[in-house]
Amino acid sequence: MGYKDWKMNIKFLTEKMWKYWGASDRNETEKKEVLRKEFFEMFDKLEGPEENFHHVQEIRAKIVRDMDANECNSIEATSYIRHLVIFGYG
Repeated sequence: MGYKDWKMNIKFLTEKMWKYWGASDRNETEKKEVLRKEFFEMFDKLEGPEENFHHVQEIRAKIVRDMDANECNSIEATSYIRHLVIFGYG
């Protein structure tokens, strides 16, 4: 995967996450479900070093937990994306 592809994957993933939290703030349930499905379809296609895969699964579990509890803010969302980048996923 080239840098351009990696950068676009992270950009689109970040945008989906922010849209999800926006829809959540506005109680747009149907839109949230569509965005959640699209978000995890993109998330599950991320590529990176195999040795860091368990970290990515932990991040995914935290995102699922926050989405289920409706307890996330922009700082946490940004933190999740930052950790994906740190672990080399994109």
